[in-house]
Amino acid sequence: MAEADYPLGYRASGPLWGGASYPQTVAVVYPSPARYLVLVLANGTRQRIPLVLGAGLGFAIIRFTTRSSVLRWGVYDARGRWLSGGQGAPRSS
Repeated sequence: MAEADYPLGYRASGPLWGGASYPQTVAVVYPSPARYLVLVLANGTRQRIPLVLGAGLGFAIIRFTTRSSVLRWGVYDARGRWLSGGQGAPRSS
């Protein structure tokens, strides 16, 4: 697993790391007020993943089995308002 140092006050806007091969485990971090992540899967289902809150951030670890398994994703606050999202699986830029 790769290690990284982040300065005090760093505000993550998405996943902090991820590889290119599958299966893949990705840690994601979103700033407050994010509360959960929704993955829309290729089989037509949605997977809601609650974020673990700490230090003003929401954390989750997600395991992807194939590149095509996640069509899109979104991050939402406690009231269900969309905060961020994208096509495919969430990953590092």
